[in-house]
Amino acid sequence: MGAVSGPFTQRTHFFYQGRHDVATDLRVHNIASIYDAFDYNPAANNMVYRNNLNPNGITINGTQDKVTRGDLAWEQVSGIPGTISIVHSRATNLTPNEATFTSYYDDNKKRPASNCTGDGQAWGTSGVGINFLNSNVCTDPLESGCGVASSFYRTLQTRMTIYADAANMVATTAAAYNTKSNNPLIVSTAAVSNVAGSSVASVRKELAADLSTSTGRDFNVYPNPAKNMVSIRYTLPADQEVSIIFHDLTGRSVMVKKMKGAQGENEARIDLSQLKKGVYFLNLYRDNLPQVNKLVVE
Repeated sequence: MGAVSGPFTQRTHFFYQGRHDVATDLRVHNIASIYDAFDYNPAANNMVYRNNLNPNGITINGTQDKVTRGDLAWEQVSGIPGTISIVHSRATNLTPNEATFTSYYDDNKKRPASNCTGDGQAWGTSGVGINFLNSNVCTDPLESGCGVASSFYRTLQTRMTIYADAANMVATTAAAYNTKSNNPLIVSTAAVSNVAGSSVASVRKELAADLSTSTGRDFNVYPNPAKNMVSIRYTLPADQEVSIIFHDLTGRSVMVKKMKGAQGENEARIDLSQLKKGVYFLNLYRDNLPQVNKLVVE
């Protein structure tokens, strides 16, 4: 379950602030099925497991529950210890007649369905899998009979994007990550023919002017650029706690502000004296969903 058979399977890990990407190039001989799952420990007891097929959630308690299985877009484990949201994506030339994509779930502290957990228990063990319907196909380019020179050779690359969040996040958090993953930010560049008279200060002001109009009316940052103080204006559908986290360009959290917000329009003034000059990302968390803006501090 954790390890993938085949001598040429390649798995690459990418680590970011609060995020871990796992890219897998599956290269295996012709097999019946394979699964890639996470097994938690007893500390996950009473946490909630969700996915796009079971958004209402299932309590992890060491006792098996009935779940809807199928092709997963996202998963989530949430509770007091924290929240993990996993977004799944893939690229393959396997056809529906050759393979089906499905899911795995096991919650049994006495008799786990698989011996891959290593400790004789399954606490919300969950993940994705594939069932091969055509025994002729394989993804190993060197396999005899179905390798790269054969008409039975197929490719499969998968990616898991794992987000770590605060306690008790909900299904909409994972769904939002999935939406962002399927609609990535696209950036283009062009050569500048004349930069005469430009300076760091002027570039920052131009950048801030663009940023100040790039977000919706319900999350605004002003003045931008700012020096000693900044105002954050945001709108809430109901009374709730709001967190504003400042990240520098390396992704490091440099300042966190928590406050009680009221239904409707709110405004918070924040002292910037502890921040150095530069560009910062502001993450506003409300309804357990992050929203991002940018701020230039001069």
